[in-house]
Amino acid sequence: MADQVEGRETKNFSDDSDELLFAEDSPAQEDALPAPAERTEKPWLMLIVDDDDGVHAVTKFGLKGFTFRGRPIQMLHAYSAKEAEEILAQSGQVAVALVDVVMESNQAGLELVNHIRHTRADSKMRIVLRTGQPGYAPERDVMMKYEINDYRSKAELTHDRLITTVASALRNFSDLHDLQRSRQERAAAKAQSEAKSLFLASMSHEIRTPMNGVIGMLDLLRVTELTPDQLELVDTCSDSASMLLTIINDILDFSKMEAGKLKLAPTPTAIEEIVASVVDVIAPRAWQKDLEIIMEIAPDVPDVVSADPVRLKQILINLAGNAVKFTRHGHVIVRVENVAMTPDRSEASIRFLVEDTGIGITPEQQKRLFNAFEQAEDTTASQFGGTGLGLAISRRLVELMGGRIGVNSNLGNGATFWFDIQIPVDLLAPESRQELKDRRFAIVGDVNELSRVSAKTLEQHGAHAAAFKSADDFFEFATTETSGKIFDGVVMNEVVDGMHCLRAIRGMQDYPGLAETPVLVMVRRNSISLIERCRNEGVSHFTYKPLRPNLLMRGVADMLNPRQPSKSLSGPAAYDRPYRIGAAYETKVRLDNATVLIVEDSRTNRVVISKLLKQRGCMPVLCENGREALTRLERGERYDLILSDCFMPEMDGFEFTRRVRDMEAIEGTFTPIIALSAGVMKEEIDRCLAVGMNEFLSKPINQADLDRILIEYVKTDPQTPTRKTPVLRSDEEVIDDGRKVGVDLSVMLEVFDGLTAEFRDMVFGYLDDQPVLIAQLEEAIMLRLWDEASRSAHRLSGGASAMGALEFGAHCSNIELHIAKQNYETATILAQEVSKKFKVVHNFLMSVRWTHAEG
Repeated sequence: MADQVEGRETKNFSDDSDELLFAEDSPAQEDALPAPAERTEKPWLMLIVDDDDGVHAVTKFGLKGFTFRGRPIQMLHAYSAKEAEEILAQSGQVAVALVDVVMESNQAGLELVNHIRHTRADSKMRIVLRTGQPGYAPERDVMMKYEINDYRSKAELTHDRLITTVASALRNFSDLHDLQRSRQERAAAKAQSEAKSLFLASMSHEIRTPMNGVIGMLDLLRVTELTPDQLELVDTCSDSASMLLTIINDILDFSKMEAGKLKLAPTPTAIEEIVASVVDVIAPRAWQKDLEIIMEIAPDVPDVVSADPVRLKQILINLAGNAVKFTRHGHVIVRVENVAMTPDRSEASIRFLVEDTGIGITPEQQKRLFNAFEQAEDTTASQFGGTGLGLAISRRLVELMGGRIGVNSNLGNGATFWFDIQIPVDLLAPESRQELKDRRFAIVGDVNELSRVSAKTLEQHGAHAAAFKSADDFFEFATTETSGKIFDGVVMNEVVDGMHCLRAIRGMQDYPGLAETPVLVMVRRNSISLIERCRNEGVSHFTYKPLRPNLLMRGVADMLNPRQPSKSLSGPAAYDRPYRIGAAYETKVRLDNATVLIVEDSRTNRVVISKLLKQRGCMPVLCENGREALTRLERGERYDLILSDCFMPEMDGFEFTRRVRDMEAIEGTFTPIIALSAGVMKEEIDRCLAVGMNEFLSKPINQADLDRILIEYVKTDPQTPTRKTPVLRSDEEVIDDGRKVGVDLSVMLEVFDGLTAEFRDMVFGYLDDQPVLIAQLEEAIMLRLWDEASRSAHRLSGGASAMGALEFGAHCSNIELHIAKQNYETATILAQEVSKKFKVVHNFLMSVRWTHAEG
């Protein structure tokens, strides 16, 4: 009943060509060519439905040798509508049907069309109605009533018209087929993406839930009474857990971007606050390498813009973190510029730049730098760490904001990463204030960029500022001025001439024009001992680095008007010392007797959350699932707050919240419910809010976020708890405890006559200086600069021996010895333990209570 048309090979110019040729039209010389290989393309199926044998024969002859887009035609012949239905039931997808109208009945062809379209639900087949009796099926009526694609009378369907009609029908069928396949592929891709998102949410939950227990327990353990060895182990575990959580977040963010699930949440955002928070986060790592980290915001940058602060901060931390990682000496600057504004000043094109004095990047490396899992060189991950996702995530985020990102760099000359974004402006920068008009200031310090930024900030407020790189330059200038007071104030970096600023401060007393000039010292927040020594020299004004314009101006105001303090930073108490026992987050919230219902299936998480709440004076009540918690509420128990996990057995947090809200609607009561979940997908957060939860608290729990939740939802005034005072120890006990960890303070205690203020200052100075030396040693060994590594090891060994840190000093001396013997691999292995061993010394010395040092 069906037969395939046989014909000679036709000429096709390309696989996608619509060229139609008949065998008899082919060039004669092709007869001499070798026979082509047998076709393997799947033919187009075409159904011919007509009760006239002659029509079948003419159609077969007219389409002899015909191909379309490189594929031949296979004809299926039916002589009635009923026979056509049988053929369709046994065949694959028919592309084109040429259907007569009048066959076994006057409407047989039209009934077949309905069968194809409705019974078989085939909307893809192209149906061409051809009839020799148009009166039975007027074209207008048929085209309007039936779902056919073309109408032809048999009289007009000449040889050429037959070709063009079939070609047009096949083209339409092919395009429709491609469109439907594209839709199916998109639907499949969407389903795959949704499955991927569901997997990511589940994976995030499963990983973050135990991570919450690990990090939470370590935080609780850190504030207990620990020996230095125990504290070192806790710190090591905590650092590793935080690193793992960062990697998890990077992978999750990247996966969300791949799935198109990451959305921006623009809110009014203060640019200075964002940049300041970034440099504050990065500063400790920079200071360990003795790098200066600086922020600079152009005066015409809008104060407040509409942007996603979390994602903006994420980009800057990625860029600034990389800058610190790949910079050995010098500085890192985070700068913001206003490139352009719209005429109505409603939008601004803002450029963010992160500039470093690091190792630089070659043009070849720059080409692949923003690709996922790519780093500048194959050895980068082993030397500097990281997943290679940070820049790829930053690029995606910038593109999501409608901006562009790039880098300018040459090998050995540092790098400047930048990105531009167009942002709606909420609040323009204020007009330039001139409160320091005609005031004169000296900026003294080693770091040119810090001096430049400081001077520029003062000049923006109307002052005259002169920068001096050394104390000698500063004092030489003073000798040329004989007209009394030279400056209204001196802003001095903590480092002058490569050493602490104390020499420069003391030297000012030798110059009449400087002796009475007030001094504002720019110090790192961990320079505790230096601050004390500056106070002893009569300095009472400090501003902490990384330098913020508003804090610099506040410090200057205090310096010029000491009787009207502007509440600037007050000194050592403003910040905790690095690695200090109990330096973990300390809550300032006290909610005595506040009742909190914890609904959580993980025993570990219940313990962690319960202890965190008890530290704040709350009374936690624990439930393992939503059903148990609901039972408590149904029997009349009431709570100030409910913290509920989302995924639990028996009854999850979503159903629990719905039941609680239904019950409250009847009773007229209300209790805040906060979602606790390791999931961070937007869909899960939206789902929590949709069922009636008030807010979402992600695991691992950030204690500052927990405090914010408690203050906002529990109606009790927060109080500040009293800090526990360390237990006093005698000199003998200090010596005994120190010897247990390889530190012998007996000589130093004899020299300084006990735990005096002088001894304390020396210890703090030693602890301030060693991390820089350790960072220099580690980098020198990483870069195989053995002479520099030997000098660093020697200095560490000498300082440790003087302090009595005998085991640490011996370890550093051993490194120096192996470098001298060119046992570089052994030296490298030993260097990997330096930070760990110093931390033992550090933790012990910081645990000492300086009993004779008060006042």
